[in-house]
Amino acid sequence: LDFNKLANGLEDFVSKSSDLKTGGAALGQLGMIARATGTDVEKLVSAAGDVNKNLDDSPDKAERLLAIMRLVAKQGAMGNVEVKDLATYMGKMISSGFMYEGSLDTNIARLGALSQVAMKGGSSTAADATRAADAFSRDLTKPAAIERLKKAGIEVFADPGEGPGKNTKLRAPEAIITDFMKKSGGNL
Repeated sequence: LDFNKLANGLEDFVSKSSDLKTGGAALGQLGMIARATGTDVEKLVSAAGDVNKNLDDSPDKAERLLAIMRLVAKQGAMGNVEVKDLATYMGKMISSGFMYEGSLDTNIARLGALSQVAMKGGSSTAADATRAADAFSRDLTKPAAIERLKKAGIEVFADPGEGPGKNTKLRAPEAIITDFMKKSGGNL
């Protein structure tokens, strides 16, 4: 590994997350993930900074960060969007991850999987695939989409109802897609 790239990646990591402790603790493993996946280590460590800045502080923060990055690496190895490309667009998955119920860790994995499906389904670039996953999330919150889905008997919110604290988090994407497929009989 190029130590200058490691240092530059760590600099980006810290500038994004203000967390040298986690960056230092995870750096060696991030380097191994980069090497194993053919990803530019600077980009991967920088992308890890995007993830890290959104994780809650906990004693196991470095382990949680590494688990997410390993999962993204595994998705890249199994799918059509490579880790080196996902590292560039990680921010999109993170911003959409907050829209869903459950942990950010899990939601990043779900959105990574949606990106993989989008690539297999016709997206021509990693940028298109991650935009498609992001668009899925954003489109679900449009009033017209919410209304059409409700009429079809599909609830998109994990906390439906009226008033404060309602309609704040989306259900898991796979649950929404499954309901849609059941209700439509698989006819898109």
